[in-house]
Amino acid sequence: MSVGSSIASMLPWILILGGGIVLFKLVMAGIGGGTNAAGLFEKRLLVRRKNFVTRVEGQTLLYIEELFPKVRVHCQVAMSALIAPANGLSSKERLWTHRRYGQKVVDFVLQDRASGKIIVLVELDDRTHNEAKDRERDKITAAGGYPTIRLTAKMSPTRASVAAALKPVLGI
Repeated sequence: MSVGSSIASMLPWILILGGGIVLFKLVMAGIGGGTNAAGLFEKRLLVRRKNFVTRVEGQTLLYIEELFPKVRVHCQVAMSALIAPANGLSSKERLWTHRRYGQKVVDFVLQDRASGKIIVLVELDDRTHNEAKDRERDKITAAGGYPTIRLTAKMSPTRASVAAALKPVLGI
């Protein structure tokens, strides 16, 4: 068999492979919305900007910052930034444990400015909160060593109600 005939016998496969690559690129470009500068495929992100905190959360944040200047306040903190599965767990146990809190967010984390120690977590309970789920969240954060204070947002928290709830915990 000559070199020319072996190339000729491979030609249909080369054309099929090349056509498949071109077709794949066309399909992916249609689905993903194009390519980036490096020529790699990317999906079009369908996102929008949203408010970081609600009006009531913003007002509560202002009260905390004004009432307790020695406290640093962090908003909308992922629970996974605060706690992790215990050491010594199997990968299955670690995954199960992490899934219980991995997508949850704490409204406010209060931290001592001088030491950096987290003092307390503050949750603003509005109409969307569920008592059973809240108890479960509190159990998880307590297991991680964090106490939680819950403020009711049914009627917007006032400066006085925020002070009354937090002064005993902050030792002021």
